[in-house]
Amino acid sequence: MQIERQTEKALLVIHDGITFWIQKRWMKKDGSLTNAGWKAFHIAQRSHCQHIGFDALKEFEVKQEAKKAVLLRCVAESPGGKKTNVEFWVPHSMTNNWNFVANKVRELEAGFPFIGTRIIWNGSEGGNYVR
Repeated sequence: MQIERQTEKALLVIHDGITFWIQKRWMKKDGSLTNAGWKAFHIAQRSHCQHIGFDALKEFEVKQEAKKAVLLRCVAESPGGKKTNVEFWVPHSMTNNWNFVANKVRELEAGFPFIGTRIIWNGSEGGNYVR
């Protein structure tokens, strides 16, 4: 276990190739983790393993490609069932980064005035959306 960075109250830790944040109090004086620290590690591990092999270019419709970024298209579905095409840019270097793309999708959802709007991609009706 290696401490990559630290703030006043938190530590950025690398363990088994997985980087995750914990509160300083979750690390014992001997360098081992408390139960809460291990829980944080297992959550980060599950999230990391779940998205290995993610490729936004395969998951979303590619609308346009530029030199440094790609414009992806997906569908926003309002609670009433109305569907609207939405597009967003992702740098080429981030197309394999699940967290970055998921945050972009959340930003799209937040931009709609209707509570409960969801973003659907990969052509699956009622599937693949981020909360």
